[in-house]
Amino acid sequence: MSLRTLPIDVRPRIGESVEGYIRRLARANHLRPSYLYQYLRIPRHHNGTLQPGLLAEITGRPLTVLERVLPALRPQPPALAPPPKRRSSTSFDRIRIYAAIRRDAETGYSIRALPPSTTSTAAPSATRSPASPRHRANSSRAAAEPSTTSGHTSTP
Repeated sequence: MSLRTLPIDVRPRIGESVEGYIRRLARANHLRPSYLYQYLRIPRHHNGTLQPGLLAEITGRPLTVLERVLPALRPQPPALAPPPKRRSSTSFDRIRIYAAIRRDAETGYSIRALPPSTTSTAAPSATRSPASPRHRANSSRAAAEPSTTSGHTSTP
């Protein structure tokens, strides 16, 4: 179906709404905007969908140009699937994690020697290395020394 272009050319403004452009186009060509809206919709009533191809034909502009200038005419990307919901940590999960950390600490493993997943309930495997002797020495030395808050020792 070949349509004639409207006699008065109106350039679309970048970022303009389609409705605003059709309104300016109709007024420049001495038409009622509602008449031009109705003409550009299929089926031809107020609930029909706007046909960008008809708008391109009556304005004499390529559809790609109208899509670039009027954002509402751009093809919509396919809807993406919603991101997976994060599983909230329950108190049971936290209890299992802390129990695994305590168990490994009691058997002599340092925090750096813990496996990536501390949620397993299995006994520590032989592949993990226990805490280094230096770490054990520092830990036992710190436990044996009395702690002072000011750093000064009091004299009797």
